[in-house]
Amino acid sequence: MPVDFSKFSEKAVRYAAGLAEKFGGKVVLLHVQSVPYYPPELGLMPATFPTFEPQTKALRQKLDTEARRLLPPGVLDRTELRTGTAFDEICNAARKLRADLIVIPTHGYTGLKHVLLGSTAERVVRHAPCPVLTVR
Repeated sequence: MPVDFSKFSEKAVRYAAGLAEKFGGKVVLLHVQSVPYYPPELGLMPATFPTFEPQTKALRQKLDTEARRLLPPGVLDRTELRTGTAFDEICNAARKLRADLIVIPTHGYTGLKHVLLGSTAERVVRHAPCPVLTVR
């Protein structure tokens, strides 16, 4: 269950928790910390690359707090924090964990931004190694 700490992902976590309770499953909450993208065509490259350590510690704490707040006891398997491209890391985690299902919210970009950047949920549906439940 990928989360971005939005109200949309909170709704999807509730779906995942309900399914886990009903079918005796466990939920892994995953948050992907994105890496800045510097288009080579524009010649933009930072002098130094950012470090994520302070941010990672805060995100880990937030993820663990959200897990305790949103999931009933006994449903949470664990939390995972990864760094990279969201759809890629979600699909890689599903492969590694041999997930039965990915539950993901369907919010995001519209219009031109959607055409240029795409949708994380859409990419997960196309590349996931298991079924994907999208929550509107």
